[in-house]
Amino acid sequence: MEIGHINNSSKPRPDINMTTKQPSQKQIIVFIGNDNILTFMKFSSKHIANINYAFKGVKSDNFVNFIHLDYWGLIVNSNKVASPSDLLVVESYIKNLNFMSTEDVQSAQLP
Repeated sequence: MEIGHINNSSKPRPDINMTTKQPSQKQIIVFIGNDNILTFMKFSSKHIANINYAFKGVKSDNFVNFIHLDYWGLIVNSNKVASPSDLLVVESYIKNLNFMSTEDVQSAQLP
């Protein structure tokens, strides 16, 4: 089963509402619907590896430690404070997943 690639440009791109959580800002909150969260979490280890590979591709020294659920949505924990370019890497990855339903994904924003 193919999970998704960042360069897949043949499907519509959903909007994602992301922010960072205070005080350490090492957590990126991704607001998406419950159906998308459950599907995402089934393959979370592959998503972590793919996001880390995307960070490596843009020469970022940030990497994702783990992803978990919270009442906010998906919480992506990283090794250091996420820069705006790191947020874009995560956003691009999630937007380009093949299974992602576009109905319950919101627009992206920084805090």
